[in-house]
Order: sequence, then C-alpha cells, then structure tokens
Amino acid sequence: MYKTLADRTVRETHGAIRAALNRAVKQKLLVVNPALACTVRASDTEEAQVLDAQQIAALEAAAGDTWMAVVIRLATDTGARRGELAALRWVDLDNAGRIRIWQSLCEKDDGTVFVKPTKSRSERRVTLSPRTLAYLDIHRDRQAQNAALMGDGYRKDLNLILANPDGDYMKPQTMGKAVRALADKIGLKGAGLHTLRHSHATLLLSSGAPLAAVSKRLGHRDTHTTAKIYSHALPGDEAKLTDLWEVIRKNEAKRKKSPKMVKNGEPAPVQGKTSRKRAN
Repeated sequence: MYKTLADRTVRETHGAIRAALNRAVKQKLLVVNPALACTVRASDTEEAQVLDAQQIAALEAAAGDTWMAVVIRLATDTGARRGELAALRWVDLDNAGRIRIWQSLCEKDDGTVFVKPTKSRSERRVTLSPRTLAYLDIHRDRQAQNAALMGDGYRKDLNLILANPDGDYMKPQTMGKAVRALADKIGLKGAGLHTLRHSHATLLLSSGAPLAAVSKRLGHRDTHTTAKIYSHALPGDEAKLTDLWEVIRKNEAKRKKSPKMVKNGEPAPVQGKTSRKRAN
C-alpha cells in the first residue's frame, strides 16, 4: 500500500530532483531536464490558523493538570516543532531557564521512532517563561514519583521531559492528535501543535519583534524563509505601514511649503539664483 504524500513534500522532492537534473544538463550528462515536464500542484494559499493570546490561555486552561498542559506550554513558549518537543530531555534545560533544541523525534510508517537532527540541522536555545519553568518543576517531581513507583520498568536512560508513563518516547503524532482533539472540544476547531508554533511566531512579529530573532527562535535556515511564511500573517501591519507612509508624505509636503529662513528672519534665496541690487 502506497502512502499519499503531502503536497509540500511532493514539491520539495520535485525541487531537489529538478536541481540535480539541472546540474546533469550543465555537465552535459543529459540533453534536457525531464523534471521540467512534470506538473506539480501549486501550494495551498490558505492562511494558516493563528490563535490570539486569549485563545492560547483558554487551551492551556482546558488542558488542566494533564500531560497535555506541559506539551502546550512548551509549544507556546518555544514555537518548537512537535518532533523537537518530543525529543526534549531534562539535561537540555539549563539553570538559566534556557532549553536546548537540537534534535527531533521522527516516526516511521511501521510505528517505530528514531531521533535525528533538527530540520535545519542546527541547534538553538530558547529561554522559557517563569510560569512555564514553575510548571516544569511540578511536572518533574510528578515524573520522578512515577519513575520510583515503576522501578526498573521506567526508561530513566532517555531522561525525557515529555514521555509516556513508562518514560519511553511519546510519539509526535500522538501528541498532535491529543492537542487537536482538545482544541476541537473548546471550539478552536483545527488548531494543533503547528498552530501553536505559527501563533507564537505571528504574535511576536506583530508585536514588533525583530525578524532575525524570531527566525532564529523558530530554527529556520534564514530570515528569508521566515519572511516568506509569515508575510501574509500580519494583516494589522499593513494598516500601520499605510499610516506611516501618510505621515512621511505630509512631512515632506510641509517641508516643501515652508521656506528656509536666514538669521535675520527673512526667507533664504532660492538655490541656484543670486539676489543682486541694481547699481545706481
């Protein structure tokens, strides 16, 4: 049975093959690039869902005292991908409250999981908020109690922040489905872990956070990627730009209308012309 791939995966694969075949054409190994004849479905132009601060707070409250509360708080605080969240370990959290994001948990078609580097193959450190750190302290104590009860049956070697009751890896897909079901239950239909990542970036950018800082926080390869993804996600900024442009134009109009003054309070002569008194 063949698995249907996501449109984005198909486009990225096609792009990689097309680039490789272009190189083959340049090296005269091929006459034409056959990938150019392929028809690839265009990207979906529908904007990704974004939650505001109140909706995020509502989702956190709905999670209550369950394991999903930890997932949601970490997701909203860091903007990390779900695989990155599933791979977080306690050793990745330092005494300054910064968490190291450097690997990701992936799931194969047969259900087995494996750890690999992040999508950009780079690591980043994100400082967690005091409220999330306080919640993690409580979560860590409860996890230690559960590990003590299970004894040798608990996977202490993995040292995971987000784990199954036995300390083993929690699959990213399991986390995503649980959060989406909870969101649907409280009226935030369709919201999931990727929505929290998207909301995290959108709220930061719309509040004036530097693009470079947000790009680094998300683990993007460059700011161009961040700008491309979130250029359409800030409708309020367009109005701000229009207002700013009007101010610039008005200031320019005032500057042109106001003649320059010299020390005696009289208008300065027009540049390029000299004022001469006719000699008697």
